[in-house]
Amino acid sequence: MKLTSVCVAIMLACVFSFSVVPDQVFAKSTSHEVTGKKTDKMAAKAKTESKTRKKAKKTKTAKKKTTKKKTKIITGDFPKNVDINRADKELLMQLPGIGPKTAEAILKYRKTNGKFKNAKDLIEVKGIGEKTLAKLKPFLKKI
Repeated sequence: MKLTSVCVAIMLACVFSFSVVPDQVFAKSTSHEVTGKKTDKMAAKAKTESKTRKKAKKTKTAKKKTTKKKTKIITGDFPKNVDINRADKELLMQLPGIGPKTAEAILKYRKTNGKFKNAKDLIEVKGIGEKTLAKLKPFLKKI
């Protein structure tokens, strides 16, 4: 009960203090801005600043789009020199980025299309893209 009345009192004090303060206190120092009128020079300056901000924003977004993310080099307890054409599901699942569904997809692709001619053929498998292939390459046997 006391907390509620204290909060109400603080809120009323804030509202009252802001409603009593004249508008000129918050205005900038130039007389044109106090009256609310802008001169032609001020309008041109504001327009130029706005264009500059837009250009800077476009440049930043353009730079963000052109930067490429680097694939992390994975180290750990993964099998080395795995022959992708002979590996079974359990061995495939031990490789980085390969789960049970992707291992099944590799086996299915291998059954329908035959052996992989090189590591880049793995991109044709559903669930493997450029990033996953980059993670896999260090652990695959060269074909």
